[in-house]
Amino acid sequence: MYLKSFKSILFSFFLLFVINLFSQDTIVLQPGSTEGKDAIIHGLDTCMNLNFGNNEQIPACAWTFGGVPGIVRGIIEFDLSSISTSTEIISAKLSLYAWDKSNSMGQHSMLSGSNTCEIRRVISPWEEMSVTWNNQPNTTTQNQATIPETNNPNQNYLDIDVTNLIVDMINDPINNHGFLIKLKTEEHYRRMNFCSSDHENSDLHPKLEIIIGCEATIADFNTSINDLIVEFTDASQNPDNWYWDFGDGGFSTQQNPMHEYSSAGTYNV
Repeated sequence: MYLKSFKSILFSFFLLFVINLFSQDTIVLQPGSTEGKDAIIHGLDTCMNLNFGNNEQIPACAWTFGGVPGIVRGIIEFDLSSISTSTEIISAKLSLYAWDKSNSMGQHSMLSGSNTCEIRRVISPWEEMSVTWNNQPNTTTQNQATIPETNNPNQNYLDIDVTNLIVDMINDPINNHGFLIKLKTEEHYRRMNFCSSDHENSDLHPKLEIIIGCEATIADFNTSINDLIVEFTDASQNPDNWYWDFGDGGFSTQQNPMHEYSSAGTYNV
């Protein structure tokens, strides 16, 4: 009689929607000097074959150096390998922090005109410790983003919309090699300068924040009852992890747990 009574237990399904039917996830990339990949591409005649991969700055400028004119560009690449081509990119925002020192290449300047910059997609490979002006990679103007001009030498640019660029990168991974930052008008004297991933202050490293769409997670399960022991088999859609509440004070984080009840009854699982 006890066995028969237990086998008639009603397990009420309390289905928890872990994520809404339309769900999102956020990926934040802000690498440091070890993982980060960025460099200066220096167009001064004496620097065209020199590499500046280990530097705290990402400048985009047209200036004179010791009285000699030169154009400088910045290049940066984030590791997007964890994002598949089937991922829905809802938005992507790039944050660049102003170079916080007056030395080296200096801070933002509009001495002779607009310092508006362009952010272009890099479509050929490059190496941080070997890229130079003379071997700089190819870029495309397709869906390029803009950094508006500023007279403020300490202007940070937070949440630059690079959604279309990131979509292009994810959809075309073979030609995804980061961003090139350059002046829209490369005429002296004008400059923007940002902190790189080599900067001593990690809060000022370039940051990319990507919001992606996720498939809905719907909780569901099946049961197999043997006396007071119940075997739960996960039947959820798109789960990332599991947290079971067996309705009697017992819990589990296994995907397919087995639980023994102390007595027959009706439980919400």
